[in-house]
Amino acid sequence: MSGSPVIARTWGMYKALDGNNMLAPGAHSKFLGVYSGRLPTQDPLEAQIGLVWPAVYIDEIVTGGVQENG
Repeated sequence: MSGSPVIARTWGMYKALDGNNMLAPGAHSKFLGVYSGRLPTQDPLEAQIGLVWPAVYIDEIVTGGVQENG
């Protein structure tokens, strides 16, 4: 699952890029970021929290040409 896009999908009302609430028919999707793993737990039955790189960081990496060394 690592590297998977994380998307919020709503139907009807959604928040526009300018921050206003909009009401429109159909589904609306927003890219939130990229899934990168989860926080480990001691108990396998305990809920595990997923970690996501926010979309703004992905944009910075892509536009800035940042590469990992190693």
